Amino acid sequence: MKQTQPPPPDLLNMPLEQLFPKRWLHHDHLQRQPRRVFIEKATVEQVWDKRQKAHMWKNCLWFQGKEKGLLLNQTQTIQLLTALRVHTVAQCVGHIVVLTPTWHNNNKTIAISAMPTDIEGEA
Repeated sequence: MKQTQPPPPDLLNMPLEQLFPKRWLHHDHLQRQPRRVFIEKATVEQVWDKRQKAHMWKNCLWFQGKEKGLLLNQTQTIQLLTALRVHTVAQCVGHIVVLTPTWHNNNKTIAISAMPTDIEGEA
């Protein structure tokens, strides 16, 4: 018979975010502040697209010292490639960018830009 470990004693008192941590970076995680981040790796992830009602493949950026990845939409991909003056998402690895919480078409989103020298804070 397989033995299982007992549940953590505080499981009933854990907030929702701890019970089911989200894997992806969202607008609200930035707490209304631009954040400077180092792109550690780029991957392709399969995620559920609510609009298409199907699984879709999306480019994703992962940042040094951070647990959450940023799934890139078309606008963010254009911003990223333009800011870094590269041709592919893979070429962005090793660069520093600024993530800024913003609104677009009445939706919360994250804008990506090149790093100015006067920004402080990290995501």
